[in-house]
Amino acid sequence: MVKSCRGSLHFPMVLILMVILMCGLGTWGILRSWRSNAETQLRLNRCVGENARALRSHLNLIETTNIKIRGLRVSVEAAQVLLRVELVPPLLAAIHAAVLAQEGALWAWKARRAAWALRRGCGQWGDGATSLPQLNLRRGLPDQAGQQPLEWIGKRPDEFRIQAYHPPRVAAARVADQSESSFFSGSWLAEWIAPFVVGVQAGPSLF
Repeated sequence: MVKSCRGSLHFPMVLILMVILMCGLGTWGILRSWRSNAETQLRLNRCVGENARALRSHLNLIETTNIKIRGLRVSVEAAQVLLRVELVPPLLAAIHAAVLAQEGALWAWKARRAAWALRRGCGQWGDGATSLPQLNLRRGLPDQAGQQPLEWIGKRPDEFRIQAYHPPRVAAARVADQSESSFFSGSWLAEWIAPFVVGVQAGPSLF
């Protein structure tokens, strides 16, 4: 009779221990999945944010140097009209320096676009991404006032979008023109946006 009682007590205890073990394994699995998703989200955020900030910097540099080039060209024309020819060479040199800064920004962005395409975005197996935006800019032929500023081919874009994903996580940002609400040049700003690829979920973050 005593053995029977002990046996009847052991069986429920074994069941309880098994339930506790299964719950523990389930909780561990959930925590591990959550940690993996969090690490993936942070990695994507860092990658997309870095490229969005780089694009913002290049666009602002191009915009501010365009203003500088236009002002210097006006000064060259004024010096020529006033026959102050000694002022023309330094003004043309300043225009050339601004043009070199713009060309450097364009080549740096082309290199970043190529690296992004080769790495499929952020560089880890299973990652995907939309192409980095192309800057459709051109420069007219130089004239008596020096080299020309850069101009957009077609309509000036209002924004550029960047997105990288590793399902089920995604990071998306845009670089938007805020010139209408800004009193200064260099008005491109970067901000997070909702994802624009179906089937992935954005994680909360700011930059």
